[in-house]
Amino acid sequence: MKLIKPLDIALIVTILCVTVCFFLFNMESKNSNLQAVVRENGTVIKTIDLATVSQPYTIDFGGDYHIAIMVDSDGVAITHSDCNDQICVHTGMLTYSGSCAVCLPARFSVELVDCDDNIDAVVG
Repeated sequence: MKLIKPLDIALIVTILCVTVCFFLFNMESKNSNLQAVVRENGTVIKTIDLATVSQPYTIDFGGDYHIAIMVDSDGVAITHSDCNDQICVHTGMLTYSGSCAVCLPARFSVELVDCDDNIDAVVG
């Protein structure tokens, strides 16, 4: 009895092709016109266009909790927070549109958004 049949091979090749296409598509659209939107208490306090960043730099935010973010042309990361759990710091570098890091005790968030004016979908 054969363990691997011809249809099994076709299925494996199809799955591999779909996976490779998915990763190539995501890599291509990784850094297309990203903006970092920084919010505190739900209010936008700073917007950073990552396409204009030539060298990495750090921004410090005061308030009840001291928070520092590192801005790079590839993305943004929360590098320091006075909160106890440090989940926001462990989130790491945000590099894709829609990714975000949130510090709940400080009510602080950083989100990457695509600043292209292209419409993703029309519903209705």
